[in-house]
Amino acid sequence: MTVVIRCVGKSDHKVIEHFLNFIPIASHTGEAFANTVLKFFEQVGIDVANVRGQSYDNASTISECYNGMQAQISSINHLAHYIPCAAHSLNLVGVCAVESCIGAVSFFALIQKLYNFFSGSTHRWSVMLQYLKAKSGTQSTLVVKKVSDTRWSARSDATKALSKGYRCFQEALKFISEDGNQKTDTRYEAITILKHLSKLETVFLADFWAVILERFNQVSKSLQQETLELDSAIKLLKSLLDFLMSQWDQFEVFEKKSKRQSRIS
Repeated sequence: MTVVIRCVGKSDHKVIEHFLNFIPIASHTGEAFANTVLKFFEQVGIDVANVRGQSYDNASTISECYNGMQAQISSINHLAHYIPCAAHSLNLVGVCAVESCIGAVSFFALIQKLYNFFSGSTHRWSVMLQYLKAKSGTQSTLVVKKVSDTRWSARSDATKALSKGYRCFQEALKFISEDGNQKTDTRYEAITILKHLSKLETVFLADFWAVILERFNQVSKSLQQETLELDSAIKLLKSLLDFLMSQWDQFEVFEKKSKRQSRIS
């Protein structure tokens, strides 16, 4: 368990966060979590009566309203209001959004496959870098990225890299697929991935998710600021919702852009 306290200065009213300790956990029940925290508070001289808020992720043993850790502490101090971590909640929204659509699941699986293919060989990685460098004139930092199940910022990086360097990845795959010095299964895998990247749907999803996840990532980082206040968090989430709704009218824009780069010469 990671213990971080957030407090307000007496004189300047400045909000400060302090990391206090890592605590080994023997049991994962809400009661055990609460007892561990209360015991630690007693050891370091923190009076639980002074607590005015609790914030954790959405795990049931933590957030459950009857037996969760937050409920256990709230029963001792009713002023210790529980607020779920806004950034973690937003992350879960993103995960659920993708898992509700087979097309999105397939798309992110393709990004992971693309990463595995290039990162699985130093030669293939160098080929990819050559084509990225040829496009930008300098060594591009937008290399393929691994897809993360827990950090949506990683997915933002992955989709942005694919969207920005789409043609470069296509050309690198084409080169490898036609390289007689490569193993047959390597050339076949390159051809398979290239066929997927040549589909209009894949190009569309790359551009679409790059825009969506970049905004998601920006809001997520803002929600993790130490000085963030609750009303500001609400405004950030409402702004994100408005932005997502506005993308409904951008289908033709994404489609037109996708058609320009869906084929490789």
